[in-house]
Amino acid sequence: MRVIQTKWTRDQGVATLLASGLLVFAATFSGCAGSTSKSKAHPKALTVATASLSAATVGSAYSATLQATGGAAPYTWGLSTGTLPAGLGLAVSTGMISGVPTSAASSSFTVKATDSANNVATKQLSISVAAATPQSALTVTTASLSAGTVGSAYSATLQVTGGAAPYTWSLSTGTLPAGLGLAASTGMISGVPTSAASSSFTVKATDSANNVATKQLSISVAAATPQSALTVTTASLSAGTVGSAYSATLQVTGGAAPYTWSLSTGTLPAGLGLAASTGMISGVPTSAASSSFTVKATDSANNVATKQLSISVAAATPQVLTITGSILAGATSGAAYSSTDHAAGGTLPYTWSVSSGQLPPGLAVTGTTGEISGTPTVNGAFNFTLEVADSSSTLQSASASYTITVSGNIFDQYGGLTTMPSPNPPTGVFRTEKFGNKWMFVDPANNGFFMIGLYVFNEDQSVDNFGSSYYVRTAAKYGDNGSTWATEQLKRIQSWGFNASGPFASAYVLPTTVQRTWLTPDHTNPVKAPFIYMARPAYYGMLNQNSLSPQPIKNMFFGVSPYYPGYNPSNGVADYYDSNLQTFFTNQLTTDPSFVAIKSSPYKQYMIGMSVDDGDQMYGFGNGPDFVTGHSNTHLGWLVLTMSPVQTANKAKGFVYQDTTSTQRKLCTTNW
Repeated sequence: MRVIQTKWTRDQGVATLLASGLLVFAATFSGCAGSTSKSKAHPKALTVATASLSAATVGSAYSATLQATGGAAPYTWGLSTGTLPAGLGLAVSTGMISGVPTSAASSSFTVKATDSANNVATKQLSISVAAATPQSALTVTTASLSAGTVGSAYSATLQVTGGAAPYTWSLSTGTLPAGLGLAASTGMISGVPTSAASSSFTVKATDSANNVATKQLSISVAAATPQSALTVTTASLSAGTVGSAYSATLQVTGGAAPYTWSLSTGTLPAGLGLAASTGMISGVPTSAASSSFTVKATDSANNVATKQLSISVAAATPQVLTITGSILAGATSGAAYSSTDHAAGGTLPYTWSVSSGQLPPGLAVTGTTGEISGTPTVNGAFNFTLEVADSSSTLQSASASYTITVSGNIFDQYGGLTTMPSPNPPTGVFRTEKFGNKWMFVDPANNGFFMIGLYVFNEDQSVDNFGSSYYVRTAAKYGDNGSTWATEQLKRIQSWGFNASGPFASAYVLPTTVQRTWLTPDHTNPVKAPFIYMARPAYYGMLNQNSLSPQPIKNMFFGVSPYYPGYNPSNGVADYYDSNLQTFFTNQLTTDPSFVAIKSSPYKQYMIGMSVDDGDQMYGFGNGPDFVTGHSNTHLGWLVLTMSPVQTANKAKGFVYQDTTSTQRKLCTTNW
């Protein structure tokens, strides 16, 4: 018989032992299951590990801690032979030798450590105590003190060397100048002298050993210099302009600060005010006039100085009225057209009109906004001059010449093909429909629609090879990164043949967005294009964003075997049979502000549909007449095969579901 004994742990795996003859297998298990037994280790022998102790000095604090190894803690310390240097002691529970040596000598002794099992270890050690280095003589080193001035703060600190700190300061003879005092603990002489005189005195420094040092010193206090007369030094004030910010600060010399400012006669121009504490005259003048007034400065001693001044306010120079915008040069017969021009300068409000030439029939200009809109009915090139006038008393006007070319087009207002009308009744929204053997979009005008859109229609803020970002350059070009940028970019892409925006589009390019900077009657983008809106119900549902479902949607990857080597998206894969997914998506469409805005917009028909950006995790559909076998995500198939039946938790939310087993079983199932 051969007896083989081994210890088998879960981490070591299965031990396979092959032997000829009779095999006896004795195993000790540790981990998730089985009983546990451990053999008892023999403790190391108790040893005093301290090899030597540092030297000490008479009068200086000393501390050293003895060290022991082995045995069974805690340890108890004592001396078996000899004594410690005078002034030192041994702490029984910690082994610390500490205190202040009182005499120079070398002491040898044997320390003893006893553990909790009464095992004993000893060690012969010694401490050498050296005599203290004699201190230098106590000396006041301050040679002289600076002079003071009546009424001005004074401060000087006495200096000392030698002796034993701390020091205590006092006067042994004489007195300090009136108004000054000596701090006993710091040696600082401070205060405000009250009379002119020269005072001689002897300072005394006493150290902690009662050694004394003295020094004769003196302080000379001079009379205060008489202040100069209080005077307002501002000779004149700059002129102002109606509607422009104004600021000027009055100046004063002499007297005793701080100063207080006021008007003794007259008034400031309308719209301006005087700050009493700073003398600043500021504000925005509201009328053209010349105002005379007398300013008064009062110092802290109630001395007064005045000065007569004036401010002349001129009428504002009107800004030159200019046209700053442009209009769309192309229009389509039978298709809605809208384009708005812009102006700057002059005085609001503006009035717009066509001063010469002719707009295409079917179009008209809105006088208050400069918008040209309507549906052109005649093809051709139409030249005209658009004029804007302001509301100033000296009427200003500006004009610009434009040409709008109207051509026949096979596209409707949504970009649909008028040559491919649907045989079915219109629904007023985008839909999918089969044309022959092909599926196509049908737009709200009931025409076939080929989407040619930008997947990403937004402003990139990353720094490129030009040393800046598209975001920065467009802001410089258009004056903003919002409404103006979006309108101009929609015009631009439409001129290139694009007719829609994709799921990653700025809100400013959507026809459903309302922004006050757009001057259309309903403050929407004057250029409108169909769009696709994006949602992420699976990803945000696993996070349960805004608590839109009772529980987070389960993430199947928290039940996948650690040995699964396949597709593993960092955001996880939702359990699409989890009832919380339907609840989350329904509430998202009902309460999310973006969806609510689209549903309430009069332009919601421009939405082609929604893109679910969990598509790489959840794409697939069942069989049908056009797709007999359907389509399934093979990644999801592998997940079903490899995942554990135990769905323990949603890691992102720290949520444990009710349909789970114990944590211990989860750990065993995963790790074994």
